[in-house]
Amino acid sequence: KESLIAMQDRDFLALQISFSFGMGTFNTLGTMIDQFVAPFGFDEAAASNLGALTIFFGLVGAVFFAAVLGYTHNHRATLMLAFFSASVAGVIMALAIPQGMKWLVYAATALLGMGMTPVMPLAFETCVELMHPDIGEATLSGLCVGGGQVVGIAMTLVFQSLCQHGHAGISLWLIAAGVLLGGVSISFVRKKSIGARRRKQESVTRQNSRRLRLASLGSDGA
Repeated sequence: KESLIAMQDRDFLALQISFSFGMGTFNTLGTMIDQFVAPFGFDEAAASNLGALTIFFGLVGAVFFAAVLGYTHNHRATLMLAFFSASVAGVIMALAIPQGMKWLVYAATALLGMGMTPVMPLAFETCVELMHPDIGEATLSGLCVGGGQVVGIAMTLVFQSLCQHGHAGISLWLIAAGVLLGGVSISFVRKKSIGARRRKQESVTRQNSRRLRLASLGSDGA
């Protein structure tokens, strides 16, 4: 029942689509990075370096975007900034990898990790802000992760086929497109909806408390 309620909410649905394509694409890139770069002269050591950069700068990004969210309290804008930086990185990678521009690829990979790694905690917190207290966090995170797994599996199958047929360059552009699609989907999440259910519940709670106090005062006066 909770899952159906969540899926009928347009803002949560936009967020789920964004998370699914963003994280599904990012996870697929992490799984297949060696297959994407090997046709363009990058050896196994270079592919390992790219993975290490993604992890390290992902940690940096997690701290940075947590600070941004803490300062602005704007979940939508913070997620859009993360996706924007990752989209730019995806385009740079698609252009630089076929040209063998190793240091530019390293920089783009670092930026991609910095932008995409924080998306998971940011999206989960935004889900709670959108649907609390009607839907539990476990249900919301499960729906998001499930969507990401479906997209990731589909992309892995498609990219494996493309790489096997010598079209790794097309796969790189599809990676950039997947991240960009995640960013575009975030724009459909309405800012006014984030925290609206919580504020409504808090208002009802305050009104009930006020009524109880008034009733208590009335009974004491009688």
